[in-house]
Amino acid sequence: MVTAAASVATITDPVALASASSYTRRGHTVVQTSLAAAVGVDGLPGAAILVADAGIAECVLEDRVDPAEMAAGIEVLAADGWDVTVLVPAARMGAAHWGLRGVSAVLQAWWPGPRESIQFGAPQVP
Repeated sequence: MVTAAASVATITDPVALASASSYTRRGHTVVQTSLAAAVGVDGLPGAAILVADAGIAECVLEDRVDPAEMAAGIEVLAADGWDVTVLVPAARMGAAHWGLRGVSAVLQAWWPGPRESIQFGAPQVP
């Protein structure tokens, strides 16, 4: 299990914050870690949230990251018992499907919504 994490109050990434908020509203405890720490790839930019009491890990794919770089780390998270979701900018869903095909995760598109909100699509299997 990933242990490098901080309080939900420190989440600054808007996508991670929107995701974390959906879990905290339902009474779950959420912590943030770096994407690099979550998937075990040094230098990989981005954020991840962990909902330990539900066994959920959500990884935010940044625009400049090749989705395939996350694949091996996602498999480790899944093998450790986490249900992994990769939050993908909607415009990058094709690349995410290609780069993460067959990986033990689901992809979920996100896009900016009204009043600086973040909107999420339905989960998809890569």
